[in-house]
Amino acid sequence: DDIIFFCFIYAIKGTSMYRIIESSYGELKEILMHLTIKYEIPRYPINVNGTNLDNYITLERIVRCYPDICCNYYAEHKFYKLLDDRVIGDKIKGRRKAILCPLFPSVVCIDLLKKNTNILPQLLWIALKTNKILSNSKEVDINNIWFKLKQTLNLHYIPEEVKQSLCRKWHLIGTRGHPDLLLKNTRNKCLNYLNEELNNDENWPKIHDEINDYFKEPICSWYCKHCSELREDLNIDK
Repeated sequence: DDIIFFCFIYAIKGTSMYRIIESSYGELKEILMHLTIKYEIPRYPINVNGTNLDNYITLERIVRCYPDICCNYYAEHKFYKLLDDRVIGDKIKGRRKAILCPLFPSVVCIDLLKKNTNILPQLLWIALKTNKILSNSKEVDINNIWFKLKQTLNLHYIPEEVKQSLCRKWHLIGTRGHPDLLLKNTRNKCLNYLNEELNNDENWPKIHDEINDYFKEPICSWYCKHCSELREDLNIDK
């Protein structure tokens, strides 16, 4: 299925179709070329000077329309994982592995985002570690990672009741909406990991404060405006 393939490529290769194609060979490269033609995905870097990018279909925009599908394949252990099961301190077992999907923040329910008990430390730590692997760099722009995480958390084209159902299905919340014990036990561990990693980063104290005081607020993004429509228009075989 095309969307499963797109999600897989996105999860292990990143978002740049141009770079992915350039680093691919043989049958994989042929499949990628075929899909770029089929869905009219640009195969070369887009020159943004004076260009309206809203109408471009990119790999990232496609997979962000289907976070539920991508996360579910992590939950069912059908995707290769970039990160170790113990990345947040305790072993992530069973369907809870959905949290390791780069698109998981798109489907986090409100019960996991409450002040002082939210799972933002885990999500930020996972995003930071994933960014390091995909960029193949030891340097991180924590401001950019944090902004993208907040932007993704505020996407609203997936209804809250669907997010609740998914998080319950993946054993991340209980029947009454209480966070799973794994998430309660690893919040402070991930805060400590972040403190150690970003100890010399001048941006970290401000982000740390934002984590504790976080509340959902609208952040204007292309995805909020167009994801629902694009998801319908693509008509990808799932």
